[in-house]
Amino acid sequence: PVPNFNALEGQGVWKKMSTRGDERFYIAHVHDVDTVPASDIHIYFGPFECRNVEKTQDSQDVLDETHTIRCLTPPGVGADLFVVVEVPGGRSRASELTFSYQSPKLTEIRALLDGQTFRAEAPGRSGAATLGQLAVIEGEGFGTAALAAAASGGVEVLLDGFIPLRVWNHTDRAMTVEIPRGDGTNHTVEMIVAHQSSSIETPNFRMRYAAPSVTSVSPQAPSAPTVGGAFVTLRGTNFGTSLVPTVMIGGQPCGCL
Repeated sequence: PVPNFNALEGQGVWKKMSTRGDERFYIAHVHDVDTVPASDIHIYFGPFECRNVEKTQDSQDVLDETHTIRCLTPPGVGADLFVVVEVPGGRSRASELTFSYQSPKLTEIRALLDGQTFRAEAPGRSGAATLGQLAVIEGEGFGTAALAAAASGGVEVLLDGFIPLRVWNHTDRAMTVEIPRGDGTNHTVEMIVAHQSSSIETPNFRMRYAAPSVTSVSPQAPSAPTVGGAFVTLRGTNFGTSLVPTVMIGGQPCGCL
């Protein structure tokens, strides 16, 4: 016979579980496993298999043939994964008992090389280079690319909700991405792992590009005429990609060529 259990009978709530695994899990009142050794019992959450399976009888009553099965959760990603018990005789039917890993939570985005923060609300003028650069997104619940593929979900990082960022490296708590050319502040960052969005835990996570820095102006005073109309060249960094930037000299706007 195949194992079976009542999905609604004291089975606990298995939500927001660690994507790194190693948490205790159990299924109570499992039938038709009394003659099956624990080593032959396998518990799956979707494609992910539990480790260190143990089996205990629910009561001392010899007529009670139900057991509680315990295990350590495996690393994984995804939500509402069906819980299935497998023995040499077959698998339990899909039931209403499901298991969900935590959704990704973002805590920081910073430069890969010097560690400067790109968070929109951080003090100072630091930000991503307007020509683009590599950045590290930090947090938890990212899983890995292999786990996301196993869950048939994949990994995606979006800037402003529609610009996909290339992912260079991916661990459970850090992801290296390529920030594209751009400028400005308050750009939203969203990570989606196995169909679970970081907007659940961090709905307003934003980054900024670095402020422009002027290093030279030519011609310099007293060469520039006071009546205006002269061409002025500004040199510096992080001037951005905007087609019509705003330039002020002495509080007065300048036209840009």
